[in-house]
Amino acid sequence: MIFKFESDFRELGSSGNVFIYLKGTASIGNNKEMLKADEEEIKLLTERNKQKEEIENKILAIQKRYDFINQNYKKIPASKSDIEKMLGS
Repeated sequence: MIFKFESDFRELGSSGNVFIYLKGTASIGNNKEMLKADEEEIKLLTERNKQKEEIENKILAIQKRYDFINQNYKKIPASKSDIEKMLGS
């Protein structure tokens, strides 16, 4: 981590070049806010994955129902005479 971070901007002459000087103290540490943000992001991703799975399951159920209907709708008699033929009357 970098503590006591400072930046300094300088322009050299009329060339238009800008130099940025960065100063800070490097050390080992924990950024609690960053860890908190990571945990929140993980929670959001987990919730989105659950929602995605639910939607995929709904899609699969609809596809199965569609396939069942598509396979069986042709078996439905179209007229009274077709019904009589199926019943053997």
